[in-house]
Amino acid sequence: MSGSSAIAFLRRSVLVAASLLGVAAGCGHGGPKTAVPSARARTSDTLMVMIPGRGDDADAFEREGFVELLREAGADTDYVLVPAPRHLRRPNEFTRMLHHRVVLPARAAGYERIVLAGVSQGGFRVLSYAREHGSSIDGAVVIAPFLGPSFYIDDMHRQGGLRSWSPAAQEGWWTTGFALWPTARHIDVIWRWAQRGGVGDVDLRLAWGEHDLFAPAAELLASTLPESHRLATHGGHGWETWRRLWSQFLRDDPYGLVRRGRTMAVSRVWSHGASG
Repeated sequence: MSGSSAIAFLRRSVLVAASLLGVAAGCGHGGPKTAVPSARARTSDTLMVMIPGRGDDADAFEREGFVELLREAGADTDYVLVPAPRHLRRPNEFTRMLHHRVVLPARAAGYERIVLAGVSQGGFRVLSYAREHGSSIDGAVVIAPFLGPSFYIDDMHRQGGLRSWSPAAQEGWWTTGFALWPTARHIDVIWRWAQRGGVGDVDLRLAWGEHDLFAPAAELLASTLPESHRLATHGGHGWETWRRLWSQFLRDDPYGLVRRGRTMAVSRVWSHGASG
């Protein structure tokens, strides 16, 4: 980042921080206590909402270079880091929180475009949101999403893929225990939505590492998307691979975020405490 851009970024960050009076930092049982800040904090027409995977707090997107890559690419966007619980016991609660305390207030603050981005378990949460509220967002970037345990995905392949898959036809030692898992129903719902072509109603971009444990699931989901909406690279399930995929996403720039030849002062407009 050039000296003038760094100064501009610092100035804008100070203005953003000053506008956050009254925003609660801290994570309760249902998520953040207040919404995205008012229009005074907004420095772009676009908001990137970033959701981490299990085991990472939301600040991982800054530590692992995702935000710096946005700046270096010249992306004209504000961003919000939204931590999530480690478990998936009640994914609908997170979806409701995201809708009512982040997305709707962001629209009220004047954001014209909202893009969700999630890695790993955060990718599952992005898909869950897109299924329920796809018309409320303008894009979704899903990197290496968790879409069910390996035996569940293996059984989908055994049935011939997503098109011929049916939960009623599942076989194996695992089926009874899986059905008792509170998250099982939500996983089924995501796959049924994809099977019906629901992902076509969302401008979804899917990316994964070819040696990722979750690659077989990503490949099944990718079969529902145009080739231009999916990206695979060498690598496994980790930030090194995800940075490569994020860099390629920014180079492809499907949402028109990038202002070529510029280093943007990307502003973090809001976040709350660590994931629970």
